[in-house]
Parts: sequence; structure tokens; C-alpha cells
Amino acid sequence: MSDLPSSALSHRLVLRMIENRWMVAAICICVFLAGIHAFQRLPIEPYPNVSPLNVQVITQWAGRSTLEVEQQITIPIETALAGLPEVKAFRSISLFGLSVVTIQFNDGQSSFVARSNVQQYLAAANLPGNVTPNLSPDADALGEVMRYRIDAPGWDLTSLKTLQDWDIYKQLKTVPGIADITAFGGRVKQYQVIPHTKKMLFYGITLNQLINALQNGNGNTGGDVMNTGSQRVVIRGVGMLRTLQDIQSIVITTNSSIPVRIGDVAEVVTSFAPRLGQVAQNANDDVVEGIVLMRRGGNASEVLARVRNRIIELNASGSLPKGVQIKPFYDRQHLLDLTVDTVKHTLVVGMALVMMVLYAFLANFRGALIVAMVIPLGLCAAFIGMTQVGIPANLISLGAVDFGLIVDAAVIVIENIIRIIEEKRHEDIKQAIVSAVTEVQRPVIFSTGIIILAYSPLFILGGVEGKIFHPMGMTMGVALLASIAFALTLVPAMASFAYKSANALHEPQYLVRIVGAYQKLVRRLLLAPWLVILAAVVAFAISMLMLTRLGTSFLPTLEENNLWVRVTLPTNVDMEYSLKVSRELRALFMKQPEVKDVTVQVGRPDDGTDATGVFNQEYSLAFKPPSEWPKGITREDVVRRLQGFVSKIPSNDVSFSQYIQDNVAEAISGVKGENSIKIFGPNLEQLTEIGNQIESILDSTEGVVDAAVLRVLGQPTINIMIDRVACARYGINVADLENLISNAIGGGIATTVLEGERRVDLAVRLPLAERNTEDNLAQLKVDAPD
Repeated sequence: MSDLPSSALSHRLVLRMIENRWMVAAICICVFLAGIHAFQRLPIEPYPNVSPLNVQVITQWAGRSTLEVEQQITIPIETALAGLPEVKAFRSISLFGLSVVTIQFNDGQSSFVARSNVQQYLAAANLPGNVTPNLSPDADALGEVMRYRIDAPGWDLTSLKTLQDWDIYKQLKTVPGIADITAFGGRVKQYQVIPHTKKMLFYGITLNQLINALQNGNGNTGGDVMNTGSQRVVIRGVGMLRTLQDIQSIVITTNSSIPVRIGDVAEVVTSFAPRLGQVAQNANDDVVEGIVLMRRGGNASEVLARVRNRIIELNASGSLPKGVQIKPFYDRQHLLDLTVDTVKHTLVVGMALVMMVLYAFLANFRGALIVAMVIPLGLCAAFIGMTQVGIPANLISLGAVDFGLIVDAAVIVIENIIRIIEEKRHEDIKQAIVSAVTEVQRPVIFSTGIIILAYSPLFILGGVEGKIFHPMGMTMGVALLASIAFALTLVPAMASFAYKSANALHEPQYLVRIVGAYQKLVRRLLLAPWLVILAAVVAFAISMLMLTRLGTSFLPTLEENNLWVRVTLPTNVDMEYSLKVSRELRALFMKQPEVKDVTVQVGRPDDGTDATGVFNQEYSLAFKPPSEWPKGITREDVVRRLQGFVSKIPSNDVSFSQYIQDNVAEAISGVKGENSIKIFGPNLEQLTEIGNQIESILDSTEGVVDAAVLRVLGQPTINIMIDRVACARYGINVADLENLISNAIGGGIATTVLEGERRVDLAVRLPLAERNTEDNLAQLKVDAPD
């Protein structure tokens, strides 16, 4: 058979398709079912995930200044990680009590390998003894798939925070596909020992003695085993702290044979750790929020379904205390459903338009239906290919599919079949179909192959562009290859079902008249070719002129039906002032007719995953459905209106974005905005001055909506300078002064109390009245040897 000429071989293959048309139909049905199954397995995302592989090393060092964090945490970590393989970029930020080092890896690197390498190299970092660095969750910029709050009327914020951190966290973290649950807001429970300095002086107790007593008075020990008859008994020494009374009963020393206990010289209370941030929503000034992070590369629809089921189970099964409910207020599934609906709408409308155009020009409903069958089959083949390669479904990979290109090969084949039948070249309908398909087989393959080659430049794109357009090129390539196969197999097979005799088709009269009019027009134009050339040149010139007036953008902005407003206050503001501003803005945002819910995050969560301070406020404005908006109002109108309101607040920078858009921009560039200008140099004052100059230039640039400078200076600091000569005169060690500063003033952690599965820190801290002013700090007494 291979010795036959190519035309004879094509003739034989097409004839085989017609003779085995039931088998061809069965194979196409199998492809359709397999495609449906593949689509159900496809990860669905609203937009291509362009965020790079980032691994963050998050290190918290409570109470330490930015300079100390930079010198003793950030720089040693950067030095230890300097030799990491496949690293594209390093970024770091040092704040009060927090260091975040971000390592961006090259595209294609495995997340597991990258994180393992970071852990291995991190072991070489020379860090202070009480500091433990942690890696960020294994999630990407699209990983935040749900946010919820905990509703519990009558509960205090400390109890809610404890419930979230130790019970709800564990229940949701076990859901397959979840990388982590980040809590924001609420108060972290803490036991505090508040020394009475006068009583300590009376009993002759030093601060170091108090701290050592707390550390030594909390622990269990093992005493091996003891045989009692035929039984073996394990011996344990139980000395762990359980209650406030246990803490108060710890003996510090003896004075004239009388034990001096913690309760004699200090007050032991149940309180909460210093707050790093706060969350408010609508009319509630303080709520506990949970952020669900999906594991990198997961299927958002499947993961969200499992999380929702677990939340429903927790709310209904009695696993939570009475009156406690988990209330999701942000669910990515709404956006995913909108994406799927958009793709479905595109598919249905596209198929309908193709059917109408084909029927109008073929004047044959059966032929139009045969061609339209290629569209879902081509898409099903694309779904199968996407599943095998691991390409998720989104508005780019599926929404950009061109149905006209998919049916191009089938249109050529069916049009030639109809033409051959109408011309009655063959008595046998099978021979007519075979002749028609063989005649156009080579041009069909060549023309579709040229279209596929036109998509090939998409595969040489790199970086963000490659991540966006590679899926589209892959999807269209597979769909077009499938369209060739279906055009040369399915179309002739279905044509043999649809057309039974050579007299079945006749060319419609309106097409005859259209072709006649076109022939007359062509004859006239052939007599005046320069007129045609002149018209083409004029049209080209007009199009070039209009091109210069068109705006350009890399991609259209995905409408998420929300608004993410970031307000940056001066870096020296305290929590109370920031909360006051947030209450005013929250009330203002809630009055807008387009806004449904307002959530604001002030500061950062307790795990340090968002490197910022209390000067930073992030507002999430959830919009109502567009049908409920006032007529004629757009998202841009809302942004302009809010900009006018927010600009009245003195000394603040404001940026407007959307939830996913903001996360992706920060993951790519490290800044919270669509574009950034980075200035490098050793002098922070000079860099800040240059940054302010650039900001003023950008503000006056046409098209720039808002510009801001990332503030790194301005945080006031009280420096307690140690006089070493005076310390030597009184016999005081520097460590004694450092203990006073870090523990009594800063509230250092002396030990940890176990409450079942929960761990509660035990801190030592002086009363607020003794440390709330500079004069009070100067009057603090330091323990001397005498």
C-alpha cells in the first residue's frame, strides 16, 4: 500500500472512513466523553498564574529594632542563602521585630526542591540563639482562596483567637490541598508576671532571680522505670505549670528560712501579647479572620469544595462550642464560576454564530451541523491535551480559542463535498465524497499547518509573557491538529450519512445572484487596477493614523468585582491613631451604594507573613452585583469618587487595585502596585529624597492614577545608651541591663505553659505606669551585686 501514489493512498483512506463510518462515529463519541472527563479534572483559575516561585524566610525577633533585625537576622540569612542554585532574584525587608527574605527562583524549578534547598542552606546562618526562622506556606499569589471570620456572640477576642489557632486551624489544615491557615486579628493569650519593684526591693529579689525561678519552676522529668512485683512502672517527675496558682507558688528564694514566692513580689494575670495588627469588618471594630491558602498547583474548585464542606460540617456537627460559627465572606469560587460561565457563554455563542454563518453561505443545514460538530470535538481534544500537559483552564487558555480557525478545515472539506455533489460529477454519492475530500486534502493540511506555525512564536516567549500565552498556544495547537483529523475523517463519514443521492443538493438562487454580482464587480475592477491600489493605500494610511490614537495595554484587567484599597500613613503613627483613621474610612466606604461589605486589615498578622506595620491599612471592598449599581456607574467612577474622599486625610499614600491583581503584582516585583521603580544605594536619606523627586514626576505624568514611595525611614526610636564606666563602678553587667530592657520593658518570654494541646507564653513585664514615658524608663532600678 505504501507503493501507491499519494492521491491513491488518500483516496483509499477516505473510502475506509466512509465504509467504517459507524466506527468513526463511535471513536468521536469516545473522544467527546474523554474530553468531558478531562474538563472535569482540569484545574480552573480566573487568570493565568504569572507569579514566580517565591520562597520566603520569615524570622520574628520580638522587641528588636529594625537596625538589629537587619544586622543580626537579615544579613546572615542572605549570606547563608547566597549560593542557592536556580535563584533569579533576592529581596529582603527588615522591620521592627520582623525579617522577611524572599528568594525568587527560575521558572521550571520544583517547589519541593527549592524549599528543601532553602532549608538546607539556612542551617548555616549564624543567628541569635533564641531566634527560629520559618518558611512561608507552600502557596503562590493565587493561593488565597477563602477568607472567613469567627462569629461568637458574647465571646472575648482572646478566646476567639485561641479557638482559631488551636482548634479551627487544625480542623481546616487537614483538608487535602490546603497549604496553611493564616489567622489575622484577635488577641493571643499570654500569662504575664508583673513585678512590684518595691516588694522586690523589700525581699531583696532581683529581676534575674525572678526570671530564673520561672524558667526552673516549669518542667517534667523522667525517672526511668521501677519493678513492683511482676509489673513495670514508669517514674515521672511532674512539675509543669498548669494554673495561675502554680505560677504564684513558685519559690524564688528563702529569706530568713521563709520562702519568697512569685505571688509575694509580683501579680500574675491572664492577658494577651502586644498586638501587631487588627481586623475590622463593617460595623465590627475587632474580628478574628482566617485566610485559607491553597497548596501551589492545586485545583481551586476541588479544594474550595472540600473546605466549604468541612466548614459546614464544623458549624453543624457540634465540633465548635455552642454559639460559634465560621462565616466565609470571600470565596474564590464566585470568580471561578464567573470564569466558567464566561467560557461557556463564549462556546455557545461561538458555535451558534458559526452555525448561522455556515447556513447562510452553504444554504445547507446538514452541512452546517456537520461542521459545527468539529467545534466541541476539537475543544475536547484540547481538554485532553491540557490535562496531560498540566495546563489549567482560564480566560486566556480557553477564552481566546478561535472557533473560526477550528472549523476552517472542516468548512473547506464540506464546501467542496457540497460543490461536487451539486455539479453531479459522480453517480455514486460515496465516490463524490471521496473525490471531494481527496481534492482538498493537501490544501487543508497546509493551510491549517500554516495557522499552527503562526502560533509557534508564543512558545519562545519567556517570563510573565510566556506564562500567559503558552497555554493559549498549546490549546489552539492541539485543537487545530484535532480539527485536521476530524475534517478528514468525521466530515466525510457524516456526509455519507447526510447525503444519500447526487440529486440531494442544489445551489441556492441567492448565492447564484451574489456570485453573479461579484463577477461583474471584478470585471470592472480589472479594467482600473490603479484605482484598487489607490483605495488600498488610502485605507492603509487611515488605519495607521488611527493606530497612533489607540491606547495600548499588555492584557485587559480582570474584573474581580472587588476593590483593594491600600492606605499608608506616616510610619510613626501608633495603633490607636491608625484604628481611628480606619474607622472613619470604613464608615465612608460603607456608605457607597455599590459596596456590599468592607473589611480592613491594620498592621500585620502574628505569623509575620505580611511584612508591614500598623501604619499600613488594607481595605477589601466587596461590590454588589453590577445589576444593583446605579445606572451609568463604572468601577472607574467609584475609584475616582473614593480618591476624592481619601485624599482629604493628611499625610497618607493611597493605591487602588483588586484582590488577585494586588497579590500577583507583589509576588512579581516585591511591591504592592502594578509597576515600580527601584533605587539602589547605601544612603537611605539620599534614596528617600530621590524617591520623593520621582514620585512628584510620576504624579504629573499623564495616565498615572496614583504613585507612592515605600517609606523606610521615620520610625522614632528611644536609644538607651549603656554607660560602661558607670556599670563597672557599680559592678553591673551589660547583660543585667539587657534583661531589664528586653524582659521588664519589652515583655520577654520566660517560659511556656502547656494547656493540653495548647501552648501559652509566660512573660515578665513591668507595670505600664513604670514604662510609659521616657522619665519613667530613666528611673527604672537596675539590680547591683550588693
